[in-house]
Amino acid sequence: MLRCTIGDSTGLVRAFLPDSPALRVGHSVALFDCEAKVVKEHIEISTRGRIETARRDVEKVNDKFNLSDKSWVPVD
Repeated sequence: MLRCTIGDSTGLVRAFLPDSPALRVGHSVALFDCEAKVVKEHIEISTRGRIETARRDVEKVNDKFNLSDKSWVPVD
């Protein structure tokens, strides 16, 4: 398993993904069967599905907004 940060034009998010040859720094991937969970008050993406090289590259990554940096606390 690999802890990493993934992103697109909307922003970044932390991820916990199984090792895959498609996962390379600076390359675009397509993730299937994913879910977003709150882990220790921060959003993290995980997948039980496959990881493939994307058909198109992400042209610009918005590195100014990281969704996982925000603390997500349950409201009663």
